[in-house]
Amino acid sequence: MLRWFATTINPCLAATLPSGVRLIECDVMACLDADQRWDVIVFDVDNGPAALATPDNAALYGEPGLARCRDSLAPTGHLLLWTGFEDPGFVERARAAGFSVTRQSMPLPNRSDQAHLLYLLSRTPLSPADRDRCGLDRAP
Repeated sequence: MLRWFATTINPCLAATLPSGVRLIECDVMACLDADQRWDVIVFDVDNGPAALATPDNAALYGEPGLARCRDSLAPTGHLLLWTGFEDPGFVERARAAGFSVTRQSMPLPNRSDQAHLLYLLSRTPLSPADRDRCGLDRAP
């Protein structure tokens, strides 16, 4: 995903990051439970946390997988999920795993009939000012 983003969307990606930011592309399951705690974990899934997902994905999107993600985050860390489909069951599982959930519909350029969805799962609730700054709505 990072290579695609850097070649297709923003070739200057690395040059535009703050000096303390490191991007790591890996199999998420391999990076969980390490001694290191992450500030942000990003999932980019076209098919959503339920729709068309393979059984292997349940290890990430089920409550136990989400709890592993939560435990691998820094105390103020966030799990970001970019998806093509809404999944109310995912919101319930994320809350059951101890996350505060916000979401935002992201319209697709030149496709007013379609949008993607951005879920932001936080170990600690975002303040109203942070939600406004990020343009996020609270998930129902």
